[in-house]
Order: sequence, then C-alpha cells, then structure tokens
Amino acid sequence: DHFRSEKRFDAVVSMDVLYHVTEDDQWCKSIHALSQVLDDDGVLLFSDELPEESTVLGNYVIKRCRADYKRVLSQHNLIIIYQSRTEFFHQRPGFYVSAAGKCSMAFCGY
Repeated sequence: DHFRSEKRFDAVVSMDVLYHVTEDDQWCKSIHALSQVLDDDGVLLFSDELPEESTVLGNYVIKRCRADYKRVLSQHNLIIIYQSRTEFFHQRPGFYVSAAGKCSMAFCGY
C-alpha cells in the first residue's frame, strides 16, 4: 500500500515486468494495482506474448495466455485493444507490446 498513488494517469507502462511475476495471486494483484492508477480513459501498456497456452520458462518467467489476461483485465473493466510484435534494433525475436483500455473506449474490440 505504500506505493499507492492518489493520482490517475492517462497511460501506465509495464514493460518486461508482468511475465516475471510468477505467483498467480501476485500477478493478479499487480494488474489490480496498475488499473487503480489508470484514468477512466487511460491505457495500460504492457509487454507479453499472450500465447494460446500459458508457458513456464524456468523459475522466473511465465508467458500467460491471452485467456488469462482477458479474465483478469475484465475484472478491472479493461480489455485488450491492441497487440503488436516489435523488433529491438532490428534484431529478432523482439518483444510484444499490448494495450488494454476501459471497455467504454470507442475503439475497443481487438
């Protein structure tokens, strides 16, 4: 709770973080905390692949599936509105950037 902010933000960015939260309950709490500081019209940007099935890679990475993200994001009135694979300095494999927004946003429906 000592990291709680009373401010709301248009955009909240979580790059290369959420897939390192390996405990499911902590992952859910992390998404909750991010959503709490998001303005009503705000966008949450995060990086993860959103594969069809969740994949555990060692003891420090979980690539959670799209269904898991949709389930947890929906609990906070968020839906996935965008996903794109990017390249880092033109090297592959790159990483994925996703955006989640409030369900009331006009361009939702990804």
